[in-house]
Amino acid sequence: MTVAARTGPQFRLDGIALVGRPVGEVEADLIRHAGRLDQDLVFDSEHEFGPQDAHLYVRADRAGDRVISGLRLFAPDRDHRRRLWLPRRGTAANGGKTC
Repeated sequence: MTVAARTGPQFRLDGIALVGRPVGEVEADLIRHAGRLDQDLVFDSEHEFGPQDAHLYVRADRAGDRVISGLRLFAPDRDHRRRLWLPRRGTAANGGKTC
């Protein structure tokens, strides 16, 4: 299920608003959240990201001249996620290249 950034309902993960915010802010909040839980953030090859094992991806949607966060929710399926990990230490798993 996809939640539109501009018109969709707000979803929260442990108090973090995931919809309709600047994508960089959501990413920073989720990185801190994952660190507190000793987990990782997972980046999909389509430039979507989400907390490990949460069954959701935050996605970038245009809103005029801005880019804000939308959301994609999905059922658990081990083959659905292409796991490209972002280590908690802040170094990219792909040799420093951004996803």
